Amino acid sequence: MNKILPAFMCFIAFSAFSQIRFEPGYYIDNQNTKVNGFIKNHDWNQNPDVIEFRSDENSDTRMIPIDQMREFSVGNTVFVKFTTSVDRSPTDIANLSDSKNPQWEKATAMLKVLVKSDLTLYEYTQGNTTRFFVSSPPHSTAEQLIFKEYRKDAATIGQNSAFRQQLSVLMASKNFPVSTFERLSYNERDLSELFIKYAGHEQKTTDKNAKGTNGGLNLKIVAGVNFSKLDFKYRYFTTTEGEFEQKAVPVIGVEAEYMFAFNKNKWSVFLAPNFQSYEGKYETPDASATATYKFVEIPVGIRHHFYLTPKSRLFLNLGYAFGSLLSDSGIAYKTGSGTLNVEFRRTSSVFVGAGFAMNRFGIELRYNSKRELINDPYWSGDYSSYGLQLTYKIL
Repeated sequence: MNKILPAFMCFIAFSAFSQIRFEPGYYIDNQNTKVNGFIKNHDWNQNPDVIEFRSDENSDTRMIPIDQMREFSVGNTVFVKFTTSVDRSPTDIANLSDSKNPQWEKATAMLKVLVKSDLTLYEYTQGNTTRFFVSSPPHSTAEQLIFKEYRKDAATIGQNSAFRQQLSVLMASKNFPVSTFERLSYNERDLSELFIKYAGHEQKTTDKNAKGTNGGLNLKIVAGVNFSKLDFKYRYFTTTEGEFEQKAVPVIGVEAEYMFAFNKNKWSVFLAPNFQSYEGKYETPDASATATYKFVEIPVGIRHHFYLTPKSRLFLNLGYAFGSLLSDSGIAYKTGSGTLNVEFRRTSSVFVGAGFAMNRFGIELRYNSKRELINDPYWSGDYSSYGLQLTYKIL
C-alpha cells in the first residue's frame, strides 16, 4: 500500500495536466489583428496573464503574455483586456478594513466575459476574491461594480453595496422595479440573470455556463460485492495464526457526488455511505472460530474523470473510508477449555479505485487498505478487501 498511494497520486497529477488540451481559438494582438490557431484550454478559475498558443495542432507552442494581446477566446470562453481600477480591499473576515470605501489600484487584467450585450458583464478572480465589471459602448473601458464588506465595529460587519445603484442607473432605460436591484446579490448567477434580462436574450459566453461544465450534485444508488477476509494472530504461551475464509460481501449504499465546475468537470468529491456484513469461519483439529463484522462504511474521496465522449468517461478515486461498527461484531474462539470472545473496534482505511461510467451507469474496481480490527494484548486482526461496485445515477 505504501507504494500504491504515491504512484496513484503521481498518476492523478500527470493526468490532470495531460487532459488539458489545445482547442481551436484565437487571440487579437495589440495591432487589432485576429490570429486563429489552437489555445491550451485550462478552463481558468483565475484570470490568466499568459496563454499557450499553436498556429496549428502540430506546431511549436508559443507563450503569448497579456501585454501582447487585447483579447482571446477558446471553447466558449472569452477574455478581454482592460486597464482599470480594481478594489484591493481584503475580503477575509479577520483582515477587513474599517473603511466602507474601496481601496482602488490601477491594474491591467484579462476579464472573463459572462454576458455580452449592450451592457457587458465581466468577472475578475484573484485568489479567493471575485469582482465583477461592466462596460458600455464603445466598450473601451470597464468599471468595477462595487461591493465591499468592512468592519463597522468589533462586533458588526457592514456592506457597501453601491453596485445596486450603479446598475439601476445603467439600466434605467428598462424601467425595472426598484425591488429588482434591492434583492440583487453580488454573485455570478444573480448578476448574469439580470444582464440577460436587460439584453433580452439568452447568450452567455463564459465556459462555466456552457453545457457540461456546470458544477452540480449527482446522487447515485450503489450496489456491489467486496471479496473480504480476516487474518488473525493469537499469542498466549504459543502463537496461533490463522485466516478466516474469504467471503463475497454484498455492498448496498448511496453516493452523493459534487462535480466542480472548473477544469471541465474533471474533478469531483464524493460521500458514499454503505452497509456491509462479513461472516467467516476458521477450523483446526483443536479449535474453531467464527468472525462477524457488521459495519456502516462512509467513504469520502476525490475523483478525477477522463472524458472519452460527452457521455462516457474513465475515472480514478482516492479517499478515506470511515467504519462505524455495529453490534454483535467480533470473534468467538472455541477450544476444549471454553469459548473466548474478542471484540472488534471501530477502524478506518484508505482506498483507491478505477472505473468507467456511461450515461447514468457506472462500474468501479476498488481496493481497500487493511483495517486493524482488534486492540488487545493477546490478539491482532487485519481485515482486507477489494471489490466491484455498480452505480446508477438517479439525480
